[in-house]
Amino acid sequence: MSEEGETFEALAKKNRERIAAINERQHKRRTELVELQIRSAIDRFVTGTTKATGDDWTAVRLVEESGIPRPTLYRYKEELALFQRLAALAPLGSGGLREENRRLRAELREEKQRRIEDSKQSKHIQDVLVQRVHALSLALAQVTGQSKVVSLLGTKVSE
Repeated sequence: MSEEGETFEALAKKNRERIAAINERQHKRRTELVELQIRSAIDRFVTGTTKATGDDWTAVRLVEESGIPRPTLYRYKEELALFQRLAALAPLGSGGLREENRRLRAELREEKQRRIEDSKQSKHIQDVLVQRVHALSLALAQVTGQSKVVSLLGTKVSE
């Protein structure tokens, strides 16, 4: 979806430069006026100053924000693609529910990985402790002259 090396800031800057270029023209064509509306709406998403409700970066929200009918928006493929690339690169907290969902899924993956690593470490510690208890039992049996460790385990502990 996003090209290699693109950054949110670089795309936002290109969008602002295009807005400035359109605004400099004295006589704007109808297509440029529509493009200006779409790009201005995209800029409001970038700056976090949208008028429409919610903060998710969707085509529906872009339609609301720009005031451009959906079929018209879809004819402006370059601007829609720009919006989608910006949405994919949007910083934390600016992408609405989709971005929040992505962030939470990443946190969940990290937590699962930590749980797996903790489980492996606990198993390793348990194995080491079992080996040491076994070694200590054998050493105790040898020191006390017991021929088998089982006789050590069968003795009662006095209270």
